[in-house]
Amino acid sequence: MNINQNHAAKDYLREYHSLLDDASYAISRIDKGCTARGHFLLTMIYCQRLSEGMCDSLLRYSASGPTRDLALRMHREHSALALDMKRALGRTSGGRRSAEWEEEYKTRAERIFVRMLEDMRCADVRERINCDFIREMIPLREGCIRASQNLLSFDAPRETAGLAADIISLAKRDISDLQRLHCMIDC
Repeated sequence: MNINQNHAAKDYLREYHSLLDDASYAISRIDKGCTARGHFLLTMIYCQRLSEGMCDSLLRYSASGPTRDLALRMHREHSALALDMKRALGRTSGGRRSAEWEEEYKTRAERIFVRMLEDMRCADVRERINCDFIREMIPLREGCIRASQNLLSFDAPRETAGLAADIISLAKRDISDLQRLHCMIDC
């Protein structure tokens, strides 16, 4: 690795950890009194924004064709999904669920996000930008799947359940593409 690549890798990792800290802080600051639906949408918006930031960072520091192509696609799709979630957040949900439902959802969700953020912090980084991006993005996408499945295990409002299903579908495709790329570029 030449000196410029080494500096780029260090800058990428510094940016990644800053993004992760910002997302962790934002998720921890979600109003505990909001509904489970609101909690889910806000948390997923922060996760999509984290993904966008990671993609932006990769695009700034990497010249690899396949990884850049994937990051561009993910950025575009995650931005669109975050916009859909923001719109849904602005609409009423059709009523509150029981306090037990709300509390159980939030308790499970909190565990999921703590684990996701910890897995992202512990990703095996080797200062190879493209490989590091893959190793860091997979736990984020897995956390989004688990959080969406958590919501769907309850009686979620139709629109929110639809968004959760979209997140699962997109995240599974992302993980598949990331794993394929991981093998292709020999991480």
